[in-house]
Amino acid sequence: MLEKGVRRVKAINSAAQPIAGVAQSMQVGPFVGKTNLSVVVMDDFKLIFGLEFLRDTCSAVLPHVDSLMMLRAKPCIIPTLADQTREKNLSAMQFEKGCKQMDQEIELVPGTKPPARAPHQISQLELVELKKQLNDMLESGMIKPAKSSYGATILFQKKADGSLCMCCDYQALNKITVKNKYPMKGSSEPSQE
Repeated sequence: MLEKGVRRVKAINSAAQPIAGVAQSMQVGPFVGKTNLSVVVMDDFKLIFGLEFLRDTCSAVLPHVDSLMMLRAKPCIIPTLADQTREKNLSAMQFEKGCKQMDQEIELVPGTKPPARAPHQISQLELVELKKQLNDMLESGMIKPAKSSYGATILFQKKADGSLCMCCDYQALNKITVKNKYPMKGSSEPSQE
């Protein structure tokens, strides 16, 4: 279960990232319980244990053997599992000039214009929810402001718990988008760039 985080986390050689949520219940080895665990989008690590967790679980990091040692209740050593199939990520610090930012482009069928429709009326409750969800996604880095001439209609579907689920209708754009049917290169294939 994730709750909205309001703080930011700064890792070495990277910009401060907003916390996307705080996990309330988890299991690591023999430890089952509640602890604060900040969720941040990162390239370098899947999980970073904070001092609070290490102190509460009486744990120690063993970097020379890529393991975590837990000493409470049932003492054990938990090895880190390296994902061998994943490509290595490079830090921006490894490049002389950093990473080049580029805008993504959707290629349309020649002779067509991006569909743009006037938005349909939404209730005050839906407008408040729209602003809230967009701000949350902007803050967490899931989306960024777009410069596209295309606009998608947005609908809200009420969930079983009473909250609203935002749905974007991309059907009109999908009809005029050029389908890129190039095979994707595998992680073992060298880059041709």
